Amino acid sequence: MKRWRRCAALGAVMASLGGAGACLPLPPAGVLVVGLGPPPRWDRMGVPPGADYVWVSGYWIWQSDAYSWRPGRWMPLPPGHRYWRPGYWVRTRHGWYYQEGYWD
Repeated sequence: MKRWRRCAALGAVMASLGGAGACLPLPPAGVLVVGLGPPPRWDRMGVPPGADYVWVSGYWIWQSDAYSWRPGRWMPLPPGHRYWRPGYWVRTRHGWYYQEGYWD
């Protein structure tokens, strides 16, 4: 409900300024940034700590005013899940946001 009110308020302001009043969806995770991050780094995987672990690759994340590398790591496979869907950057008209990875 809060999101609808925010969109309605934005639409009213845009209409009063002569704009179309369209409300664009907000990024589901992370912060909207202007440019895409640096190319991925290569992390040393090492040996998995157990048979039911999956490698999750590292990624760049925007923090305050710069990109910061989050290194890859071994994660235990949760019950009922089989695959890790890696996160990815999504481009919008206003910039980029990072969509977090998830278990599938």
